[in-house]
This record gives sequence, structure tokens and C-alpha cells, in this order.
Amino acid sequence: MKDDSINDSFYLQIQKEINRIERKARSYTWMFYFIRIIQIAFAGTITVLSGMMKIKDLDATTNILILGAVTTAVTAIDTLFQVDNKKNTYKLVLFELRSIRAELVYNFIKSEEIPEAIKHILFEKYKSVNSYARELISIDFDNNTNNTEIKR
Repeated sequence: MKDDSINDSFYLQIQKEINRIERKARSYTWMFYFIRIIQIAFAGTITVLSGMMKIKDLDATTNILILGAVTTAVTAIDTLFQVDNKKNTYKLVLFELRSIRAELVYNFIKSEEIPEAIKHILFEKYKSVNSYARELISIDFDNNTNNTEIKR
């Protein structure tokens, strides 16, 4: 719940952070779906071509091998950059930031200002969300997936 009438610097910082993370989450979402569509298209093309062509035809076999190599490269890029994990991480952080923003807006609507005590509590929550996001984003998913526990 966004309220453009709030001019509090903490609220504006939260809103700025939400906008930044929304852009990142959106780009990783598009990248994820783009990679998946390419993988499906190439894999389907390889299947159809290999079923239609004669194995003795070297030109057709070469084309199938090239498509297979491209599919493997796209899959490797997806695996290397962990697009799906990053997309989900940014969405999780976005959810947490939106909950902080909602609490700020609620308090502003309730009393036309945000009490310092509430700001302090929410700022601590904001710091923990940022810390949590840094930890999630910087984890080496290949080496630490099973043995890393993140505490909030």
C-alpha cells in the first residue's frame, strides 16, 4: 500500500528500495522465462528434426548437433547464473520491504505522522531485511545449498 503524500525520509528510502528491487525481480523473471522458452523450443526442434531426418544425412546431423550444443549452452547459462533463485530471492525481499512500507503507511494514516519509536522498530527490521538479502544474494548456491542455514 503506497502513499505518495508521505514525505518521511525513511518511508521514501523504503519506497526507493522497493522500486529498485521490483525492477531487478522483474528483469530476472523475464530472463527466467526467456531462457525456459528457448530451452523448450530448441529441445523440441531437436526432437522433431532427429525424428524426421535420416541419420545418414550428414548435413541434417550437423544441424541437430549445433541445436543440441546451443541448448546445452543455454542450460549452462541458466545453471551458472541461478536466474530462478535470484528471481525468488528478490521477490522475498520485496515482500518484506512492502510489509515495512505497509506498517509505515498504516501509522501515518492513523496519526498523520510516523512516531519515532515505530520508525526505530521498522528501521531495525529494514536493516535485518537488507542483511538477509545480502546473505541470500551472495550465497554460492553450488557449494552451500545443503549446509548453509540463514538466520534472520
